[in-house]
Amino acid sequence: MSHPSLRIAASASAGRTSANALRERNAGASINRLPDELLLDILGIALGLDSERARGRYHSISTIEYYRGLRELRLVAWGWSCLIDNSPELWAKVDPFDPEESWRMALRKSQDALVDVYCQSSHRSWGWDQESRK
Repeated sequence: MSHPSLRIAASASAGRTSANALRERNAGASINRLPDELLLDILGIALGLDSERARGRYHSISTIEYYRGLRELRLVAWGWSCLIDNSPELWAKVDPFDPEESWRMALRKSQDALVDVYCQSSHRSWGWDQESRK
């Protein structure tokens, strides 16, 4: 019978080996061979960034939903996680009504990118509604 610490070490080693094998397999997937800029565009579309900008509505989904989607995309592959973590423009959405830790994280990760701050108002008299744009 083997010693418990040897079984734990062997199990940890097997976990690293299978993680490395998965990383190598994922690296060969055609989407992971795309240039980073193109993959970022695709991730932006998945998060709804391009469609929001095209419609002139930068915040059609809540920042909480947006960052939940970003975290889920980070879990797809190690390379995606690194790319997302090192892309300040993906972290540049802030809603001051979100929990403080959320907007502090967004401000930290957005680094020197311009930040979109979402502030909802019920005032229609300012002329900023859809009808006044026509």
